[in-house]
Amino acid sequence: MIDEKKLVSDAGKGQEYAMEELYRRNRTAVAGLVYRYVGHRQDTEDLLQDIFIRAFSSIGKFQYRPNAGFSSWLRRIAVNTTINFMKKKYRQGRNFTTIEEDIQGPISQGPSIPEKSAISREIQDKVNLGLDSLSPGQRMVFVLKHFHGMNLSEIAGHMGCSEGSVRKQLFRAVEKLRKRLSPHGLGV
Repeated sequence: MIDEKKLVSDAGKGQEYAMEELYRRNRTAVAGLVYRYVGHRQDTEDLLQDIFIRAFSSIGKFQYRPNAGFSSWLRRIAVNTTINFMKKKYRQGRNFTTIEEDIQGPISQGPSIPEKSAISREIQDKVNLGLDSLSPGQRMVFVLKHFHGMNLSEIAGHMGCSEGSVRKQLFRAVEKLRKRLSPHGLGV
């Protein structure tokens, strides 16, 4: 297995094999992050392409730091690219999420009993409406914290802001979700 530093160096020199290997190693993690945020397969694929193009076109600027390798740098690009995409969508007044029938997740893999599937789908729809009520920044903080298990320091690093800002956005996101979901018997 080729060392990541060597791959990054070779990718910076335009070596296609290195870019392909970095893509292969990081695609799933980046796709998971983006999909949890946008909730739509086609948008995820489009954003993935954009994220890796941006990363490889600016890979010469990348520098290793303690506890921050290529994947951390790539996630930061993914977060910024996705937030910009969602801000554009938000300004256009479109819903953030469109959950597709072929999602590979816990709700879609539930029992095949029609009543349980309908209930799961209804819950997912209500949660998606709640997530749609969040600003792009609040949504990203919530997704990184609750779906990717990041702590406030990690989120702040990925978003390029202070932990206090992350804490404030997370608090506001949870409050909005509580208000939105409590009439439906769904607590946050």
